Order: sequence, then structure tokens, then C-alpha cells
Amino acid sequence: MVERGDHPGDGESQGYLPIMEGCAGPRCAWSGQESTGFADNWNIGLSFYHNVFAREHNAFVDGFRGHVASDPDGDSGLRDPAHPEGVIANRDVSDEELFQVARLVVSAEIAKIHTIEWTTQLLYNEPLFLGMNSNWGGLFDDHSLMSQVMEKITVQNFGTSEDAKKATQWYSVFASGPGIFGLGSRVYEDDPIFPRLDREGEDLWRLDNPDHVNGGINHFGSPFNFPEEFTTVYRLHPLVPDLIEYRDWQDPHTIAHKIPVVETFRAGGTEHMDARGIASWTLSMGRQRLGLLTLANHAAFLQNLEMPRLGEGFELDVPALDLIRDRERGIPRFNEFRRQYGLRQLTSFDDFVDKRLEVAPEGESQEQRIAREATLAEQRRLVGVLREVYGTHVCDDSKVITTAQLMENGDPITDCLGQPDGSTVDNIEDLDTVVGWLAEFPRPHGFAISETQFVVFILNASRRLFSDRFFTSSFRPEFYTTYGLDWVMNNGPGPKQWEPGEHNGHKMEVSAFKRVLQRTMPELRAELEPVVNVFDPWARDRGEYYSLEWKARAGAEDDPAFDASM
Repeated sequence: MVERGDHPGDGESQGYLPIMEGCAGPRCAWSGQESTGFADNWNIGLSFYHNVFAREHNAFVDGFRGHVASDPDGDSGLRDPAHPEGVIANRDVSDEELFQVARLVVSAEIAKIHTIEWTTQLLYNEPLFLGMNSNWGGLFDDHSLMSQVMEKITVQNFGTSEDAKKATQWYSVFASGPGIFGLGSRVYEDDPIFPRLDREGEDLWRLDNPDHVNGGINHFGSPFNFPEEFTTVYRLHPLVPDLIEYRDWQDPHTIAHKIPVVETFRAGGTEHMDARGIASWTLSMGRQRLGLLTLANHAAFLQNLEMPRLGEGFELDVPALDLIRDRERGIPRFNEFRRQYGLRQLTSFDDFVDKRLEVAPEGESQEQRIAREATLAEQRRLVGVLREVYGTHVCDDSKVITTAQLMENGDPITDCLGQPDGSTVDNIEDLDTVVGWLAEFPRPHGFAISETQFVVFILNASRRLFSDRFFTSSFRPEFYTTYGLDWVMNNGPGPKQWEPGEHNGHKMEVSAFKRVLQRTMPELRAELEPVVNVFDPWARDRGEYYSLEWKARAGAEDDPAFDASM
């Protein structure tokens, strides 16, 4: 890491990634950017994440070296697979081993942040909070005996099962007890219920036994992959705004500039990072709201994005590319996509309208009525646009269109979708998948994404943990060191830290990402102090139980982002 620019703040001494200078061939497109392993599509957001987690990597290394200084002869927990019985003292952990351990630690932190911070804010309600936290730490996090029992049932009976159907049906059910993370990684030495040695006297977990090392993973009958369905529901481009409301971290309630996101692409991202510093960019992005995942809400620059390395004058329409890629790769269209996931099919574009808006709730004020009716009118307008784009046709009831589901009465689903033969019906079977889930206006409380996206998200987010041995059976001191294991579990050095009071009815640990930012940018510590989830706009008052109200927290009332007249 190198110092770049002349910015105030205690974190600046931690430095930034070096810049790629000069170029040859395709690398010319990356000239002027930070030097990283993945340099395509560079922008201010990627610059932020790469620099933050590079600083976190170094923070862990520095912490471990301090640990070595205080206890040089202590057991690091790390082991050499070639000599698994040999103890590696803290002072004998090499620089290369420490570098690789730090990579594991940061990767685990990112997985934890994604699972129990980003997802629980994207899907902001109690069932998802409980579900994602049990995904990580288990339903029985406070009941260690029950957790151990569920873990042994899971790993020993289903983790190595050759019956893929059985494993798929039961593995995740039982895994909810101990949680996916660290599944099968514990060695119960001297435990009266689960002793370390099995009945034949064989060690239950050995570093030199591949079956033991991989014992906690489950691929559900197929090699690990992220399928194209996951790619398509992760096309989240409407989240990206056209403008970033830039704020200086020393004056957080003032929007100093509105900077076009397109100016922060490629080398421009690094130039803006150098010009203003990571602390101010972090605060700016932390305070800003994301765009809504809905129709007609893509940033304008994404529809005309210059791509210099593809040739002069070459411009890319990203929303159009999203549709083209799905069509090229054989993704079923929206209605069939839902059927194949066991979801209810739609029979008309009108099914997208949120019918709850058609009924006035009890005690509705005039202001609420105007807002409800305006939202309903906009949804009906967009449904009209869908009908205009995709059209209608006269249906043929003899034409069976799917084998994924049947009608409720057991009849095949035909071209008429339950309407009389010869009726004029919407071309809803032609609707592209991305367009369809952007048009899903009815959503559960706190859902930033649609039902269709959610079903695919939740399967694949879990599978990412299930299928990685470094998050399951190899999440252990032999690979992470004891210090590294504690760092991941406690969100940093030292014991767990807790937020004051309760939030949404829960006692909350100070989150991993909040502590990462406080370590890597200590100048933001005061700004982050009242923040519970870093992915919730930092100045928002979280209010009562899972409130979605857009209201400034105490001390941020002067923030213009909360001015309803703007």
C-alpha cells in the first residue's frame, strides 16, 4: 500500500493500492487504475472495496504480528498437511503463510458480511433476519449441545451421502441447527457425547485425510457452480444512480458536489479516489440511497456507456445487453422461469399490479391516499407499456406450452392460460425474465428484490457456503490460525462488541463491516457510531420495528437528503 494524495484523516497512513503505470496490449485499458487481480469494469465503488479490504488484510497481519510479539512460543493453531502432528508456534508462521491466512480471513469476513449484513438489509424483515443469521450461526446458536447433535446428524449422515435427492431434501434442514458456517469443523476432544475417536479408535478428524477435510461440504449431487439463473436475478443495474451525492467526511450533512457516476469509471475511479480520499467517498456512498429495482429506472449513462477498448465510438446499452445475454444462454422467459421454480404463473400483464393498492386502508389520510393512488396509476401505466411492447394474440387452447406445472384442476397449461379458446390474451410467455421481475410490484415488507429473485438468491447464497470447505469443514485453526478464527467469529481482534440497547427486538453484535470500516478509516468512527447496519443509509433513523420510514436520525436533521421538497 502506498500513500496517495494529501488528505486529512488518521486512516490515510494505511495507504492505497499502487497504480498500474504504462501498458501493453489489452492492459492499456487498465492504465491509471489501482493494481488488482480483477481490473475490468473499474469504478469508484470497486476502488473503495478493494482498498478497504486490502487495508483490512494488512490490519490482520499487523494484529497477528502483535500477537506473536506477546506470545512467540504459543501454538498458532496452524498445521502443515505434510506433518499434521507438528505444532507450529506463533513465531514460526512464515510471511507467506501469514499472507495466505489473511486472505482466508478476509474472504470469510466478506462471506459473513454478505450473509448477515447485506442480505438482511436487502430483505429487511424478521423472517429473513432469523433465516440468514441461522444460515451463518445456526438456529441453536445459544444451545451448544443441540447444535452439536444437529451437526453430527448432518455431516455423518448426509454430508457424504451418495443419494443426491436425500442430501438435497435433508442436509439444509438439519444444517439450520448448527448453521452452515464451520459445519463439520469442530473436534469434540474429551466430549462425553461426541469423543474425538470413533468406535474403532480412528481419529474423527485428520488434516491428512481428504474425506475429513471435505467432510462438511455438500454439492447436492452436482459440481459446484453458480447457474445462469443466478446470474440473471443478479442483474441489479437499476440500483446504480446517475449521480453520486459527494460529501466531505468533515462536513457530512452537506452535499458538496453531485458527481456523474460515469466519470468514475476506469482510470476515472482512481483519479476521483486520489482527488478526494477514501474516507469522503465512503461516507458519500454510505449516506446515499440506492435506486429502486423497478421498470424504467436504469441510470441514463448505462444506456450509452462508452467502451473505448472495443473501438472508437463504441457504446454499450447495458439494459439491452441484460436481455440479450439471457436469450443467448437459454434462460426461460419469465412465466416459464417461475413455473420451473414452483412459483405461481401469471396469466396477464395486469397480474403485476399490486392489488392491495386498490383498497383504502382504515384510517388513511388524504396525503396517504394521494400517494397510494399515484403509485397505482404508475403501475397500471407500466403494465400498459408492457402490453404495448410485447403485444397480444388470439390463443389456441389445443397448444400445450409447458410441462413444468399443471392447471389447478390437473389439466395441462395451454396457450390460453385458462381463458376460453380464441380469446385475445397478453403475450406474457414472451416476457423476458429481467423485465418480469422488475415488474413485480407486490413485494413483502422490506424486500428490495422481487419474489422471483428471492427464491433464486436464497438457494445460491446458501449453496455458496455449503460448497466451500474453507467455510465448512476447513474453517478451523489448522488453516486460519486460532487468532484468525477468533478474528472472523468476533468481527476483529479481541472479544465480541455489542451495540447499545436492542434493534428490531434483538441484541446486536457490532457488525463485521462496521468494525472493518472503523479499523481501516478511524476518522469515520464517530459517524459510524450510531450506524447498526452499514448497508442502511447511515443518516436514517431506523425507527420502530423494521420501519421503512425515510427520516433523519438525531444529529442529521440538516442533511438535505431528508428534505421532502428536494
